[in-house]
Amino acid sequence: MAGSNLAAASELELLSLLVSKPAAASVLDAYKTLDAALLRAPFDELGRTTGVGEDCARKLGAVAEIAARMIKPAFQEGTKVRGAEDALALVRDMELLQRERMRAIYLDARNAVLAIETITSFPGPGTSRQVFHHGVRLMASAAIVAHNHPSGDPTPSSADYVLTEQLRDAGCQLGITVFDHLIIGRGRYAALQREGML
Repeated sequence: MAGSNLAAASELELLSLLVSKPAAASVLDAYKTLDAALLRAPFDELGRTTGVGEDCARKLGAVAEIAARMIKPAFQEGTKVRGAEDALALVRDMELLQRERMRAIYLDARNAVLAIETITSFPGPGTSRQVFHHGVRLMASAAIVAHNHPSGDPTPSSADYVLTEQLRDAGCQLGITVFDHLIIGRGRYAALQREGML
């Protein structure tokens, strides 16, 4: 690698700055790309799959966590959500998650963000209850829910449609409008409001 021109470095050269060259080669042999190794491989799987050892896997896991935190969108008090694209910008980092997760964006009467909460009961029967527990606590006027498909394909499943109907109906009873349900894939997303579900 010539001088300090990191932009021109190969993935192997970059990874070799963090761990030994043989370890870097093992990681790339197993995962093919830095993106797959650092952002998509679960930390506990990295060492087992590549044989690089716990210390090396921990170091790479730390780099992945730093990268994920850097690209995780932050919102300031008063940030307004005018549609699906604004909501997506607040949860876009979910496309990096290896496991299916849900977040809810809570809005006030002016569509300004009150909070973004992770719904820990998703997927499961308590999902709707937890979504609205947070909503009531925050005195939200509306909510937008988003979950990821780790496969990368954001096509809604039948379960996604059923959950959307449950959330819509529960929200109506509690006076919290569910504006949208985003399904986040790899570089793509689906918005169920556009499909007439909400």
